[in-house]
Amino acid sequence: MVMKQKAEKEMETLHYEKKRLIQELWEEEKEKLLFLPTERFEAMHLKGTLLDKYGRLRFDDSFFSVSGGMVQQSVWMKVFPQLT
Repeated sequence: MVMKQKAEKEMETLHYEKKRLIQELWEEEKEKLLFLPTERFEAMHLKGTLLDKYGRLRFDDSFFSVSGGMVQQSVWMKVFPQLT
């Protein structure tokens, strides 16, 4: 049996504690659901750091050159998750 079919069949059973149909409980809960945001969420971490004496920043044991960066300049970096 496919998962969707099992779930639909389960909706017709009584909740073990509330003794009401799961379908009825779901209809009540559905009204309380919140809408998903319409604006896209950017999954990232914002981190402040200082450039070293060569104008580079260090992150996760790696150095990255910053174009136009000055020694000991305070910068922000956006760190995005690595998607595999």
